Amino acid sequence: MEKPIANATYEDALAYIASHERFGSKLGLETIGRLLDRLGNPQKGLNFIHVAGTNGKGSTTAMIAGALTAAGYKTGMYISPAVEAFSERIQINMAPAGEERIAAAVFAVKAAADAMEAAGEGVVTEFEIVTSAAFLVYRDCGCDFAVLETGLGGRYDATNIIDRPLAAVITSVSFDHMAVLGDTLEKIAAEKCGIIKNGCPVVAYAEQPPEALHTIQAHCEAAGSALIVPRLDAFSVVSLDLDGTRFLYEGKEYATPMTGVHFAKNALSAIETLKLLAKAGYAVDDAAISAGIAGKPMAARMEKIYDEPCVLLDGAHNPDGVEKLCQTIDTVLQGRRIITVMGMLRDKDYGKCIPEIAQRSDVFIATTPPSPRALPARETAALANGKAPLVCIAQRTQMAFISAMRFAKPGDVVLCCGSLSFLGGCKETLRYLIEMDAKYNIF
Repeated sequence: MEKPIANATYEDALAYIASHERFGSKLGLETIGRLLDRLGNPQKGLNFIHVAGTNGKGSTTAMIAGALTAAGYKTGMYISPAVEAFSERIQINMAPAGEERIAAAVFAVKAAADAMEAAGEGVVTEFEIVTSAAFLVYRDCGCDFAVLETGLGGRYDATNIIDRPLAAVITSVSFDHMAVLGDTLEKIAAEKCGIIKNGCPVVAYAEQPPEALHTIQAHCEAAGSALIVPRLDAFSVVSLDLDGTRFLYEGKEYATPMTGVHFAKNALSAIETLKLLAKAGYAVDDAAISAGIAGKPMAARMEKIYDEPCVLLDGAHNPDGVEKLCQTIDTVLQGRRIITVMGMLRDKDYGKCIPEIAQRSDVFIATTPPSPRALPARETAALANGKAPLVCIAQRTQMAFISAMRFAKPGDVVLCCGSLSFLGGCKETLRYLIEMDAKYNIF
């Protein structure tokens, strides 16, 4: 294994990662395979649960990892993107792995990547760097399990360099990243199914579109893999409000702090995956499963970050995600005045997403996310015009959020939704406002 650079700081590590964002996303396993060879293949020998899908990957991953942690296992969790801090992406036992540990792993990767480039073996991408660093962290920390969320697709995603996982999970499949994954649900599902290895049991989201489900079934048959689909006839919602969702599944009651029927259905995939592990001999009991489902909510998944006015963050950014968010709005926020802050990326199907949110908004504030792929606020506002009674533009996240808080009256809801790339800024701005209010009583 290549030697890491001495005295490297966490800030240096983040700068190195950022310097590779310009290489974009490059699907394929050859480069990361060579990189991991130079690192001693840290992924070998780890027990993985691999999660792919269009929507629901993050919450499903978190519930599985949370339950394994509650069962007493040292558990790695790999997710993307981060909402506020990079360290969210590489976690152990549901907490960031630590800046020093992450920095050491990143610079071990850098040494190997530099040697590869010098040898003419290719240039690594940002995602390949971070994925390899995560493998190093999980190996060096002696993780019993690592729950991996794919970055894009599945077949050629860097995380798919792993050998046969203990289980593969396919969350909800819908239209997104069509330029890369294909323009039909069958093609998109086939890419997600690339994580299915021979004989690896597979859990699929309970409410897949027929085209996606048929594709998943065909891949499972070809791989000799058992397919488990949660039983919707054994599922019912007990309660749904801004404090979370309670539901029954196969006679047991569970509670998740995430608000939305779709989050409860994501939990069904987690429950079935954990039951598979229990049947395989791992010590995962009902109490651990319940604890995992009830664990801390994923950031920006209908996340309530303030009570009065109620402030909600949701990263819905494609038509399926927006449809589920709208179902939750119609159920939970009915009759309440909604002030929306929305920012989208240009490579999403924003033409279908923005009007749906706008027509449920009393005030709609368009903003430009801090991303080179951002859809300009004026284009977002143009699609909201005529749908919401009042449409405003605030270019920067901070001003958009402050404007929303000024519009809000007691009992109102401030809903920040769209690209995850600006939602972290909403949280940061709220903390600033709380601090200023404590000093100067600005609200």
